[in-house]
Amino acid sequence: MPTISILTPTWNRAGYLPRVWESLSAQTSTDFEWIVADDGSEDDTEQVVRGLAARSSFPVLYLKAEAHVGKARMDNEAIRRARGEFVLWCDSDDWLEPQAVERLLSTWHSIGPADRSQFFGIAALAATEHGVIINPFPDAEFQDVRWNDYTLLHRHGFDMALMVRTEMLQSHPFPEVDLYIPEGAVWSVIGHRMMRLVPEVLLMKEYLAAHAVSVSYSGKMSYNRGRAHASAIVRRVCRSYAQSFWSHSRGLVNFVRYCCHGEISLSEARRLWSDNSNSVAFWASVPIGLLLAVVDRLQNKVVRSHREFLANRDSPVREFWLRTDDSCSRGSADAAGAL
Repeated sequence: MPTISILTPTWNRAGYLPRVWESLSAQTSTDFEWIVADDGSEDDTEQVVRGLAARSSFPVLYLKAEAHVGKARMDNEAIRRARGEFVLWCDSDDWLEPQAVERLLSTWHSIGPADRSQFFGIAALAATEHGVIINPFPDAEFQDVRWNDYTLLHRHGFDMALMVRTEMLQSHPFPEVDLYIPEGAVWSVIGHRMMRLVPEVLLMKEYLAAHAVSVSYSGKMSYNRGRAHASAIVRRVCRSYAQSFWSHSRGLVNFVRYCCHGEISLSEARRLWSDNSNSVAFWASVPIGLLLAVVDRLQNKVVRSHREFLANRDSPVREFWLRTDDSCSRGSADAAGAL
């Protein structure tokens, strides 16, 4: 069995997949499998993946949704089928440095066996295609941090190479409420455990790729139902972290705003946020949140992406083993014989 399951969720990005595959083929360790989770692509993704699998020296599992069901659903489908002890994301617009798998595994093994239960994984640096490090770590060879302390207290982003224990992701799946939900909805739940940081760039990312997921206010406001659920989860899990009155109020106002765009009723919104504030604070935030939502609508910023998710959420996902462990072994033996 492979130790790492490398997940590549993709949607209409057939042209990016050969670069992912080339980075996997160049790995100095082959102790992994590749799971491509195709979110109902309408381009030639299936043909491209089948062609790449035929030339692979590692197992390849292809998942194909019959309709566009969203990244959260496809991540969960892939994680459920992952055979590795760890999951490592390499999105379709990412690629791994050649030593990535070997370095992540050696770092995990540098943790004493008696201490590993305290950790949920390993994190390494990511950089843009221009070589700019996205979220620099502290200047240390290794640093063990409690994930929630690191991301919430230091406001550190999630753009990094993350190798996470599969069992923890299987026990805490991504909430399937929209086409996308911010990863904090899961990381904060398991983030009371430790993460070992590796101050090396092991993942490269191309920003502004086609169909890139964005949740910023710079353009359209999509995935609002997902953002509402993620906001409530993160605040609930991490409410022990000190927050200013204004920070908490701003978060609550934006939560109401997301709920409005995500067509979540006020009663359901109150239930979602019930552990994060008293009723007075919630209802006091409603008028401001609704006013901002009206402004968003007038500015034509709102995309109700959850409607597509709700229409397609029961669509089946098929799986195809395009390259198995046995076929990889036979391929290696054939290649050795040819030499």
